[in-house]
Amino acid sequence: QKAAQDAESQYKEKSKDMSDADKQKLHEELQKGLEDKQKELVEPLKKKVDDAIVAVGKTKGLTVIVNEGAVVYGGVDVTADVQAELQKQAKKN
Repeated sequence: QKAAQDAESQYKEKSKDMSDADKQKLHEELQKGLEDKQKELVEPLKKKVDDAIVAVGKTKGLTVIVNEGAVVYGGVDVTADVQAELQKQAKKN
C-alpha cells in the first residue's frame, strides 16, 4: 500500500507538465514498478506456504493437496496443520 501511495505521489509530482503520451509512459513505468514490488514481497511468502504444504503432505502421507474450493466431496482438511507448520518454520527463523 505504501508503494502504491508513493507511486501515486510520484505520478502527481512528475506529470504536472507532461504531455498525455508522457503521462501514459510514466504511468506504465510506475505500474511496472508496483508489479515488481508486489512480486518481490509475495513470492517469498508463497514459497513458505508451498514448503509448509509439502511438509504436511509428507508427514501425513498425502500425495495430493488441493485448495478447499476445488473439493466437491470428501477429503481431509489440513489447513490447521499447514498453519502450524508455518508457525513452526517462523520460530526457526
